[in-house]
Amino acid sequence: GLVGSEMCIRDSCIPSLRQYLDYPHIASIACPKPMFFINGLNDKLFPVPGVKKAYAIMHDVWNSQKAGDKLVTELRDITHSCGIEEQKSVLDFMNKFLK
Repeated sequence: GLVGSEMCIRDSCIPSLRQYLDYPHIASIACPKPMFFINGLNDKLFPVPGVKKAYAIMHDVWNSQKAGDKLVTELRDITHSCGIEEQKSVLDFMNKFLK
């Protein structure tokens, strides 16, 4: 994929799509809507270097639309999981932007 082999959309979803778009590009279609992404520093499915590249791409897109304050990206000391603290953060984000 464009972000790297560690982050790509599988050909089985939409044939050949990963030649043109990767996760950050698909997510950026939602811009300027509020979006919140959490990734674990110990996530074996999405390695940190690829996630940092993806986050940078998305921040560039949101900032280009003067919506940088509506995109929140975080790296946390977790695995590929969504524990109580992450759930609380998601609810706080939703309360802030979707009320």
